[in-house]
Amino acid sequence: MIKTIIIIIIIISIIIIIIIIIIIIRRGAMEWEATMLYPPFREMEGSEGVRLLEVYHHIKNRSTTYFNKPLIVSGEGTYAGMNATWEETLYNHKQAFSVQTKHIPYGYGYDGRMRVWETDVQGVVSRLELEDLEYKLLFLWIRFGMWTLPHVLLRLNVKITNSGDNGDWRAKSKPPEWSDVGSNALVPRSHRKRLRFSLREGTGLTMIATYNTKTWDLMTIDGAYGGRLNRWSFVDWTWFRVGPKSSSSSSS
Repeated sequence: MIKTIIIIIIIISIIIIIIIIIIIIRRGAMEWEATMLYPPFREMEGSEGVRLLEVYHHIKNRSTTYFNKPLIVSGEGTYAGMNATWEETLYNHKQAFSVQTKHIPYGYGYDGRMRVWETDVQGVVSRLELEDLEYKLLFLWIRFGMWTLPHVLLRLNVKITNSGDNGDWRAKSKPPEWSDVGSNALVPRSHRKRLRFSLREGTGLTMIATYNTKTWDLMTIDGAYGGRLNRWSFVDWTWFRVGPKSSSSSSS
C-alpha cells in the first residue's frame, strides 16, 4: 500500500514538473525580445540592422499573434475577380482561413510550424509542398506578424527594401503598376515601410510587405507565383481589445 502511494506521488510530481516546464517555455517564448545579437539583425552592415530591429519591434507590438484566446477576423474583398467574404481563425499561432464566393469556395489550415493544408474548389484537401508550401508560409507569417516569433524569425531572411523592389518577379515583361485600394491611397510614400522576406533554406521565392509607419498596420503583400505577380491589399483596419477586423482585397 505504501509503495503504491509513493508511486502515485512520484507520478503526480513528474506531471507537475512537466506542466511547470511547459509554462516556463511558453512564457519565455512570449516574453522573448530580439536584439542585435539575433539573426537576421546581426548579419547586416552598419545601421541597417538597427533600423530593421526598430521596425521589427513596431510590428511585433502591433501584432496579435501573442494572444492566447481564439481570434476571429472577417471581412469582404475580391477573390479570382469575384466578390468574396472571408474569415480567419487564429489560436496559439495556428491558423485556419476560408474564402466564400458565389462559385469558388477555398480554404487552408496551418499547424503553427511548417505544415499547411489547402482545400481546392472541389473540396479535396491536400498538404502543400515545395514552392507551394514556401509561398503560403511566407504569406501566413507576414499576414498576422507571425514572422516576429522567435522560431519563425530564425527561418527567414528579412531586410528593409525600396519601392522599386518587386521581389523575385522573373518575367521579362514589366511588373504591373498597382493602384492603392481604399484608405491606403491616403498614406503618403514617406509613411510607408517595405520589408522583403524569403526563407533561409528555400528556393529564393520572396514576398514584399508594405506597412503604414503611422499605425504599423499591414497595407499590402506582393509575391510572384505561377508566372504572375500577385498583390493582397488590407484596408480599413479597426482594432478591438481582442484583435483586428479588416476589409481585404486580393488580385489572386
